Amino acid sequence: MKKLLFFCAALTATFTATGQHYYTDSANPDITRHSLRIVPQRVEFVLPEVGGYTVYKADLHTHSIYSDGDCTPEFRVREAWYDGLDVLAITEHVEYRRHEGKMLNFLKGYVPEGTEPVNYNIIAKPADEQGIRSDLNFPVKLAQETAAKYGITIIPGAEITREPVAYGHYNALFTTDNNAIYAADALQSLRNAKAQGALVMHNHPGWRRKSLEHPEFEVAAYGEGLIDGIEIMNGGEFYPNTRLLYVPTYAVRCAPQLSSPPTPTSTTRRPKPIAHRDTAAT
Repeated sequence: MKKLLFFCAALTATFTATGQHYYTDSANPDITRHSLRIVPQRVEFVLPEVGGYTVYKADLHTHSIYSDGDCTPEFRVREAWYDGLDVLAITEHVEYRRHEGKMLNFLKGYVPEGTEPVNYNIIAKPADEQGIRSDLNFPVKLAQETAAKYGITIIPGAEITREPVAYGHYNALFTTDNNAIYAADALQSLRNAKAQGALVMHNHPGWRRKSLEHPEFEVAAYGEGLIDGIEIMNGGEFYPNTRLLYVPTYAVRCAPQLSSPPTPTSTTRRPKPIAHRDTAAT
């Protein structure tokens, strides 16, 4: 009997505590809502100034359904807000967009019958004469529209994605037209990005390789001054033998776009001393 009374008391206490998170809808008394559903929990952490510069928390390498991620750019922005970040770069793959076929199938009532995706995977082979038909600036636009509601700064970008062993992957940050980046020659793609004033980051330099030794393409890219920085961490991978390239102009380039301090509700995803957390293929 004592055990039963104890159980009933515990159960009552549980329901009472749980009930504190619910309230009756003001417009419809037949609806009970959960309060935590509309109280987002942002993780706040403040970093001190370094050498007179304000330190912003950023994710400079992200993907969405418009390349090989599994969520929308709008979700990436909200995710960034929850993670307590200030800046988010949108860097969809230029050469790899694995969801295009599914999107066309979903929109089959809007497009001519039999429409198939073209040049959606040109990592290991060049695009044919049809080129890239997708608007690679569109994901950036979507993120910018959502970021305005959260006080987040969006950096337009794209990932130049070639065969990883001989060429590698490179994020172009602060691009002005992602549709003008692609060229069959990977070096020319990097040049096209640099011509827009972009900063180019060498992504996960040891990915799918046996060492960090530079292949011929990287020797040419670094020799031509096309690389501005190196991503030393990506997801669960860390490259301790890779020297992080410190480029003073990086802080100068960021300054105009980050002229005002972030609001308490500003965001992006994980911090990056040019480091990245990934969710899908990179």
